[in-house]
Amino acid sequence: MFDSKNFFDAGGDNASRLRDPEVDGWLAAAAATTDQARRKDLYGKAQRKIIADGVALPTAVPRRELAVRTEIGGLTFDANGWPLFYDAWRA
Repeated sequence: MFDSKNFFDAGGDNASRLRDPEVDGWLAAAAATTDQARRKDLYGKAQRKIIADGVALPTAVPRRELAVRTEIGGLTFDANGWPLFYDAWRA
């Protein structure tokens, strides 16, 4: 969303028109690694810089309520709070 190559006129979604080589580097490195800890660190660096520079401001995620039986496991949620059932299972 904040990669310099993703401007609207190039078919992307970088509405802020941010052009920052450091952020681009972190985003590219995060997308290229399968190491979850490294990915989390790199995306975290990008997020902190984007917020510190006032490019984007974090907003609240709407509250979601979901009732689940105790026999259900593996249920996770995406960044918007929607349930992800891909790895869910029933005991």
